[in-house]
Amino acid sequence: MCLNVPLDTNKHGKQSLGADITIVAKECGWKYQNTIIWNESNISRRTAWGSWLQASAPYAIAPVELIVVFYKNEYKRKKQTSTMSREEFLLYTNGLWNFSGESKKRLKHPAPFPRELPRRCIQLFSFLEDTIFDPFSGSGTTILEANALGRFSVGLEIEKEYCELSKKRILESLSLV
Repeated sequence: MCLNVPLDTNKHGKQSLGADITIVAKECGWKYQNTIIWNESNISRRTAWGSWLQASAPYAIAPVELIVVFYKNEYKRKKQTSTMSREEFLLYTNGLWNFSGESKKRLKHPAPFPRELPRRCIQLFSFLEDTIFDPFSGSGTTILEANALGRFSVGLEIEKEYCELSKKRILESLSLV
C-alpha cells in the first residue's frame, strides 16, 4: 500500500501526518516498509506565514510530500512479469523523487497529482495484471495509470462531482467519448 501524504500540515497546529499515519497503519496490522520523498519542486502554491514584511510566526515550508509504503504478510513476493525497465528501476528505487506537481485548474480538482506519481508506485510495487485499488480516486489518475500499465483497477470516490470527472477521463483515455 502506498499512501501519498503531505510532510506536515499547519491546520489546527503543526502536525506530522506521515508519522501519525504510520502509527495508525501499524495498529491496523500493516507493516511499515519505507518512505519515499516526492519533491514537487513548486512552493509557489504555498505560504508559510503571510507577509514577509510582518512575519509574526514563520516556519519553513518543504515542497515535498511523502509516499509511505506498507505491506501485509510478507514483503517479498513471488517473481512475476514486471513492466519496468532497468533505468526505471534504478530511478524509482531512489528514495527522492523529483518531478512537478499537477495543476488544480487543469484537472478541476483540489488535490490532483501528476500521472508520474502513481506510475512509479504501480511499476515498483506491483506486477502485470495485479489489481490496483484507489480508495480516494478523485480525478482518476491512479486508475488511468494502472490501466495504461496493464493492471486491473478499482477506484472509490464519495464525491459525485469527482466520480463524474474520473469517469470522463477514463472514457476519454479509452477513446469511448
